[in-house]
Amino acid sequence: MFQDWLNKLSILVIVVIAFVDGILVAGQWKETSPNSTASEAFLLENILEQKNSSIILETVTFEVPPFTSQAPYGIWDEPWTYFAEEASTLMVSAWAKNATLDDSGSALLELRNWETANLGTFKDTDLDQTLRVLKEYFNVQAEISYDVSREALLSALDQGKILLVPVNGQTLGNPNYGEPGPGHHMILVYGYEGEIFLTNDPGTVRGESYPYPIEKILGAIQDLNGEDRVIVATR
Repeated sequence: MFQDWLNKLSILVIVVIAFVDGILVAGQWKETSPNSTASEAFLLENILEQKNSSIILETVTFEVPPFTSQAPYGIWDEPWTYFAEEASTLMVSAWAKNATLDDSGSALLELRNWETANLGTFKDTDLDQTLRVLKEYFNVQAEISYDVSREALLSALDQGKILLVPVNGQTLGNPNYGEPGPGHHMILVYGYEGEIFLTNDPGTVRGESYPYPIEKILGAIQDLNGEDRVIVATR
């Protein structure tokens, strides 16, 4: 009898202890749970913030300069066959002055007359002569850069500048060129998308916003005197 009573008492004590312990644990959870939830939420917010800051990059939108081919009347004989530099500077001038190209044919012929009088020729001008055209004829801010690295050219474009790039057109592989393509040529580079340069190429009537692989342009850069250099123009 005594043993049965002792067993019941032991069970009752265990139940009471378990009940009290449960109350204490519940109370502790109520005290700590809000703080823990807040901490976890703060940590999650920080993680998402860091993730977003690493993947959301500023998007650069490049303005397409007014376009003209070097043969706006569809005639590719002289003098039009030599007008790649003239057409490129004409596009730069229109971009710099927020102007349109309503009669580029007449503008190119007038520029040819100025070049003949002031440069002695309009055929296959080099960057030094082209720079004079931009500054003296069009009154556009520009300079020659000898840094033709990928990083330098992309940086100039990111700053809102545009590039006049002398190239060996026969290495560009543009299917719109007549064979074999222009040996001495000039294109305007105004932006990029991934590994593509966005260009206005006056060597074809389909040259507006023409895409060229960046590496192809870098490999084709060549001024008339053989130097690797470009013109950087600003507004």
